[in-house]
Amino acid sequence: MLVMDLDGPNQQLNAEQVVRAIEGFSGPWDGLFANQAEAYYDIFALRHDAWCPDCCLQRIEAAARFPFARKRAARKKYIGDRQFKIPVDHPPIAVRSAFGGLGVYKADAVRNCWYSIKTVGGSKICEHVGLNEAICAKGGSLFILPSLINLAPLEHLRAGSGQPIPASLRL
Repeated sequence: MLVMDLDGPNQQLNAEQVVRAIEGFSGPWDGLFANQAEAYYDIFALRHDAWCPDCCLQRIEAAARFPFARKRAARKKYIGDRQFKIPVDHPPIAVRSAFGGLGVYKADAVRNCWYSIKTVGGSKICEHVGLNEAICAKGGSLFILPSLINLAPLEHLRAGSGQPIPASLRL
C-alpha cells in the first residue's frame, strides 16, 4: 500500500526510484518512509526513542505555557533542531512512526489498523502515528529509508534544520 502526499513532496519522484530503494533494503520490514535531501522534515509524524520520543507539538505547547518560554524557541528546539540531514547512504533508521510525505506498507501490516487522530487517552496526535503505532503493536517493523528521496516542503523546514545527525544520537 502506498500512502503519499499529493501537494508537492512527491512531484519529482518516479516509480523506478521507489522500487530501487525498496529492493535495496534487505531486512524484514512492514513500512518504509521517505527521506529528503535537505533534511528529514516530518517531525510531527516521527516517533523514535532517542530522536523524537513524543509529540513535538505537545512539547511546544507545554513550553509556551511558561512565562519565560517563547514559542519560536520551542519550535526550533522541538522541530527545527530535530530536522537532521540524513545522508542517502545512511543505514535504514528503525522508527515507531514516520512519514515524510511517502509511506510504503505491506498489505498484511495494515490489516486491522486504522488512521486515528487521537491517542487512547484522547489527546490529538498526527494521524500517521496512530496507524504506525498500531502496526508496531502487532510486531511490525518500520524504517526511514535514507535512499528513498522526495522533496521537503520549504514551509515545513524550520530554523535549525539541515544539521548533521549528532554522533551522540544513535539512529
